[in-house]
This record gives sequence, C-alpha cells and structure tokens, in this order.
Amino acid sequence: RSGKAITALSWKAGLSMRSALTIQREIGQVPSNDICLARNGVDFPMDEEEMNWHLQFFNITA
Repeated sequence: RSGKAITALSWKAGLSMRSALTIQREIGQVPSNDICLARNGVDFPMDEEEMNWHLQFFNITA
C-alpha cells in the first residue's frame, strides 16, 4: 500500500497524476496519510530518478 509505488507505476503507464490519485484511493486503498499528492495540483511529485527507484521493486527498468 505504497502511494509512491502506485504513483510511479501510473507515471510509467502514461497516466496522469489525477489518475494516480484515484488509483491510490480507490484501488490501492492507500491510507490517507500515505497518499502521494500531486505537486502544483497536477504534476508528479517525484523526479524521474525516484520514480525509477520505486519501479525497481517490480523489476521494471527505465
């Protein structure tokens, strides 16, 4: 139940950050204090390096 991992997977899939938030809440049932929120309301909050770090746990490479 990692908001950051779901956000990274959504980013890799080409989804929007708004979709990532919905997936975190509705599908992942991430606790509200662990939800990874958008930067500036719509941008992904992590840089590419951090996104790829989270993707490594799923054996997904850049």
